[in-house]
Amino acid sequence: MRKKLSLTGFLMIITFVKLLAQEGQEDFMNNIGKIYVVIAVIVLIFIGIFALLIQMERRIKKLENQNPNNE
Repeated sequence: MRKKLSLTGFLMIITFVKLLAQEGQEDFMNNIGKIYVVIAVIVLIFIGIFALLIQMERRIKKLENQNPNNE
């Protein structure tokens, strides 16, 4: 599950960056060099979300293992 989640997140980030950085398109953010800042912030947000999900999954698994009435 963890590998699947990591792979999905990585593919989403790569796809998003590729869509933003298409050649031949000159826009305002690219002209002033801020596109890399925007991409970095988006990547950091996705990393934070995936880290939170992994942490929550570990906590839930720990609570499930503590429950003596596991069915």
